[in-house]
Amino acid sequence: MWKCTYTLSILLVLTLGLSAQAQNQSEKLWLDALCDTEWQGTGKLMGRPAVFKMKWKKHWEGKFYSLAFENKMNEVENGMAAQAFYQWDDSGKINGQWFDSRGKQLELTGHLHENELLVYWKEKGGEQGKSHYRYQPEDDTWVVKDYIKIKEAYQLFAEASYRRK
Repeated sequence: MWKCTYTLSILLVLTLGLSAQAQNQSEKLWLDALCDTEWQGTGKLMGRPAVFKMKWKKHWEGKFYSLAFENKMNEVENGMAAQAFYQWDDSGKINGQWFDSRGKQLELTGHLHENELLVYWKEKGGEQGKSHYRYQPEDDTWVVKDYIKIKEAYQLFAEASYRRK
């Protein structure tokens, strides 16, 4: 009896593990389909109208992904440009780095689930926040909300809706 229970337990653990890995693979497939496309967004940055650009790219058969990002509040002012690199493990957890034109380097952690990506970012001894990316397949748009952490609370500072260019 003990051997039967033990064998069933092992089979259950293996099945759940393979199921989770398969789910993560399918979750990455929607992101793969959105790569190598430039996305243009409109929205607000610090309460002011702004334009945004992002482009996801898959590297080395999906071992890494990169994001090229830009924002600008108006045509006269210089905006910010950034490059981020992400790596997913088999459970959907994310690790990465963000480098931007302000001279900031941010550590990235988070997770991918279904059509959403939640990324927490922090600078050593500096700013912290999170970005929530949600792909809406019904109208082929991304909705992205960015929050900065101030006194242990997250405050929205940017929100944009992106469409393919």
